[in-house]
Amino acid sequence: MLSLRGVSVRFDDGRSLFDGVELEVASTTRCAVVGPSGVGKSTLLAVLGGLLDPSTGQRVSSLRAADCSWVLQDCRLVGYRSVAHNAVLAAELAGVPRDVARQEAWSALKAVDLDTRATSPARRLSGGERQRLVVARALASSRRLILADEPTSHLDRVNARLVMGALFEVGTAAVVVVTHDVESLPPAVPLLRLTEHGLEPMGSS
Repeated sequence: MLSLRGVSVRFDDGRSLFDGVELEVASTTRCAVVGPSGVGKSTLLAVLGGLLDPSTGQRVSSLRAADCSWVLQDCRLVGYRSVAHNAVLAAELAGVPRDVARQEAWSALKAVDLDTRATSPARRLSGGERQRLVVARALASSRRLILADEPTSHLDRVNARLVMGALFEVGTAAVVVVTHDVESLPPAVPLLRLTEHGLEPMGSS
């Protein structure tokens, strides 16, 4: 579905952020990328999603941009529309039949414990609730790959575990998460450590 082959990203002065990244993302892939701040985890996610071209190496993909759903730290929502509308929006834009999209959105809202806020305007949500809504929108999108950048950054421990569980245990999409929050991952999620020399398998959470 998607692979990175010997990928590097370099600064303008020639220094490498990371080098030699090899990664295969299949339809069943669900993994978390970890590593210290500044190593380039978010940059790696941008390369995976086709938002950034690597300096060297290849990104080989059978995916279209419309096949990827993003969970970003910047929670972009339609504030005046309801929580339910925001959750279903990506699926409807992708052409999913309305009744199917609404059913998927309802299931996703339940998975992140926002079903009781379905009729509330998104602008009335707290920061943590907004983050959970972005995750629900991605889960309901019916897209083949979810790319999530620090999806628990605004959440307490209980809700962080709820969100990570939803991402890895709900739906059928492939999932790649960039995170510092290893403690919130479900058991047995494969971990990959990003260093300046590439990705190193770490076993599981």
